[in-house]
Amino acid sequence: MKKHYLLIGTTLLVLLLAACSPQNKYIEETSNTESGHQAVLKFTDSDFETEVLNSDQVVLVDFWATWCGPCKAMGPTIAKIAEKYEGKAKIGKVDVDDNPKTAKAYSVSSIPYFAIFKGGEKVESVVGMTSESNLSELIEKHMN
Repeated sequence: MKKHYLLIGTTLLVLLLAACSPQNKYIEETSNTESGHQAVLKFTDSDFETEVLNSDQVVLVDFWATWCGPCKAMGPTIAKIAEKYEGKAKIGKVDVDDNPKTAKAYSVSSIPYFAIFKGGEKVESVVGMTSESNLSELIEKHMN
């Protein structure tokens, strides 16, 4: 029985590593809307406080990395959410490799990691791939 669990655990680890390898080509990251402007914002260590913590809107932050397959696969979902909530909520991304200070401040150890901020505080988070409807529900919950 222990060998069976070890085999399952090893298989899952190999699958996870394969999904997050830099060589894996998933869906290309996209943030341009049909209108030609960027709906998905890019947050950095230097502007995170201004753009996210001091925002008067609810903010969804997608912590991601260019080498992470599941992160890239979530790109189109994040773009749809940004279009849906344009003018009502801020939707943006933080590249954890380029912005380690912000990732560390929110204890981001696994990606993709989605965090909802309201009034300068992180109020909810989700680790791993998730659905558009789940992220929309989290945003709606905190818009009221």
